[in-house]
Amino acid sequence: MILGSNKKSKTKTLFYIFPFVLFFLLCAELYRRMTVSYNGFLGNYYSDIIMRLKVSRSEAYSIFLKPEYYFYDNLNLNISSLLIALYLSIFTTGTVIVIYFFFKLLSPETDPRLRLAISFAAMFLSPLFIPFGENYYSPYVCSIWHNETYIGMRFMSILLLTLFMRTSTGKSNSFNFKDIIIYSALFLLVNWIKPNFMMVFAPALVLSMGFELIKNKFRNFSGYLKFGISILIGFTIVIYEYYILFDNANNSYIYISLKNFFSHNNNPVLLISALLFPAIVFLIHKKEFLQSKFHILCSVSWIIAYLENFLICESGDRASDGNFSWGLRIFTFIIYCLALDFFSKDIQNYKNFKQKKMSKNLTQFYICLALAFAHLISGLLYFASILLGYCASAI
Repeated sequence: MILGSNKKSKTKTLFYIFPFVLFFLLCAELYRRMTVSYNGFLGNYYSDIIMRLKVSRSEAYSIFLKPEYYFYDNLNLNISSLLIALYLSIFTTGTVIVIYFFFKLLSPETDPRLRLAISFAAMFLSPLFIPFGENYYSPYVCSIWHNETYIGMRFMSILLLTLFMRTSTGKSNSFNFKDIIIYSALFLLVNWIKPNFMMVFAPALVLSMGFELIKNKFRNFSGYLKFGISILIGFTIVIYEYYILFDNANNSYIYISLKNFFSHNNNPVLLISALLFPAIVFLIHKKEFLQSKFHILCSVSWIIAYLENFLICESGDRASDGNFSWGLRIFTFIIYCLALDFFSKDIQNYKNFKQKKMSKNLTQFYICLALAFAHLISGLLYFASILLGYCASAI
């Protein structure tokens, strides 16, 4: 009995460890090839990684890039490329782990094996691949492998949201000095890695807190004020980043343009291909969705990200970089995660739907399953193309 129990325990441990090891090694090799511009089957793995390693260190606005620059500048290419690959792969694989606990907090009743599966699936979900005459790499593509600051921001964003949900400070009604320090540090760090998450999440938080204050007739005002202070402290680093990124000597600045909004927003197929699965899942679970302040907060954040991406423009050397798309990408990723969480409940209820012959529930389940599969296959095809050397932003 004891031997059988130990064997079962080892098998269970292997079930959890093996996919992480495989994923880690696969990502590490991909990042190594991107660092050395490896001559692959479909291209030379051109990415933001090699581009940033070649530019002046004075343009390094992100703390996440510091280890890369140290490895690249002080070690030979073989060793530095390996260390950079391992560094990025740790954060990519770490994101899966953080997503697992994010899902656990959202739905603790979900089977751990299913939770693990959807945690990996979340890393690959992408807009549907539909041949509509435009590049696949739209502002909604959130399964990003070629931009290291996005990799760092994605890890920190999910970690921050997990802590935000877990603590009572997410309600801003019992915020103390310790919380101010913790959240200020987290907001500073995620902004210093890449500010796009907080540039979207902070306005949504302020709107949410304002609504709650009015609803509660300004009770617990001090708690909301303390939370607002931590947001402001977190944004101090953005001033430094703006100074680095937007050099007036090169006529670089940001501005708002309605013309840009309408010119870039003229293909609804892009939007539909990105949000078809989450939109239908949220519609099916509309009661749960509307009762969750967190889901509404993330949805409002996505709307703000959408407006920022299509209304705010850059000039000068950065005019065509599309840097405000990163907020839209990270919150499309978060929206996919929330949809997967709802869908995981349907997967667990599938036997019940079938036994009780609940035709409406079964029809909804099969539609969502087909859409989730289509989004997943699209993301896997995108990932496979990059693995074979294709330039990620040129697909």
